[in-house]
Amino acid sequence: MTEPGSEKSRNRKPIEPGAKPGSGKVVRLSLSLDSQLDTRLREAVAASGVTMSAWVSQAIEERLDRLKADLEEDARIQQRLRELDEFFGPVPEDIAREVDEEMIRLGLMDPKDRR
Repeated sequence: MTEPGSEKSRNRKPIEPGAKPGSGKVVRLSLSLDSQLDTRLREAVAASGVTMSAWVSQAIEERLDRLKADLEEDARIQQRLRELDEFFGPVPEDIAREVDEEMIRLGLMDPKDRR
């Protein structure tokens, strides 16, 4: 993510409330933040040279873009796994369980997600 207020984001036109050009609508929100997060946010906004609304809008926009990209990548991976299953056949259960256990041991998988 380009840190809102970073050198890279300062070179872009600030995103003002209402975010989408031409929408003509602005929504007012009330947020509750941990006091430490509030302090960090206010420091970042002060250093950025944009308004709190612009900074938060940009951060949300970037996070939503990243989430969309992650979901699209997950869909591509799932499609590739389906293609591999069609070509090679499904992974035998004993091997799948062994891989799951190793991933749990390495901290790469939550035990509740095992097959």
